[in-house]
Amino acid sequence: MAPTKQQRPDADARASGGILTAMAPLLEFLDAREVAQLVSAQKAVTREGGAAVWFWLWSRMRIHLPLVALPRHPSPSTYVTPPVLLPLLRQLHAVAMFDFDLRFDAARHGGDVYLAATGDCYVSHWGPNGGSMFGDRACAPGAVSYWECVGLSEGSYLGVTEMVTPGQAGFRYYGVDAQHLQRTLSLPTPACDHMPAVMYCEGGFITTGSFRGPKPQLPARVSFLDAEPFKEEDRVGVLVDLMKGFLVFVRNGEPQGMRISIDCSKKYLPVFSACACYNLQLSPNARPPWHRIYSFNDGLGSLKAGNSLISTAETDSETAAPGA
Repeated sequence: MAPTKQQRPDADARASGGILTAMAPLLEFLDAREVAQLVSAQKAVTREGGAAVWFWLWSRMRIHLPLVALPRHPSPSTYVTPPVLLPLLRQLHAVAMFDFDLRFDAARHGGDVYLAATGDCYVSHWGPNGGSMFGDRACAPGAVSYWECVGLSEGSYLGVTEMVTPGQAGFRYYGVDAQHLQRTLSLPTPACDHMPAVMYCEGGFITTGSFRGPKPQLPARVSFLDAEPFKEEDRVGVLVDLMKGFLVFVRNGEPQGMRISIDCSKKYLPVFSACACYNLQLSPNARPPWHRIYSFNDGLGSLKAGNSLISTAETDSETAAPGA
């Protein structure tokens, strides 16, 4: 009896990779996460399957990340492999699904802090000794959150507070003594002396300051990080990534300090503080400067042939198309 012929492992891999080629027409109906799941399930990616996924990725990059230039066709001498495709697909998913339109929380702020009567994006008064304000939503779990404001001036901070319990997330303004706490911060923030926070100060540093309680730790457990001072006309923002587990501050589209690691399983709230500040306004629908924060060159080493196949356009973020 003739022995049964065993199929070789590389034949199995080719068969698995062929599934991706066969499903190429269906890619149009999938989002980036679903395409990534499809790629990661393959033992190997054929040249044809990789080319189909690459074209799908290229076409959507043009829509969501116009400042990041991918070649339409990868080098014919190289395979577009999962280590190349997956980081790009996962990052594209974060960009495509971004939705974080923050407002000030009209119910959680210091007693002498007032929102403008015309809306929830503008603070009309911070009180005689300064005060604090929460955002109206927590950072999105498993996604990227970003908010940006203009008008921060002397004595101003913005940052992120870690929720301890539903009733314990308050703010202690730097330099305000105990006799002023109740008056300036009032009952809407009952745990005023427990501010688990990391904040960016107008003086040009990122710090945990005098805030107490559990909080995100600065890198290497330093007490503060150097950053550029910001002025009233600057656009100052915070990006919180609860996929990769970090936060970073942004000034006029440029990252400040360095990435600060945070626990993706925790809940975080945006916070603001000001003293002599009269024009603080949230920028509605602000989008992160993706190409300044994330490296889209990760995993592309095998695809470089002479010139980098992925580059950042020279157009400044000020003139970037939405989503850049």
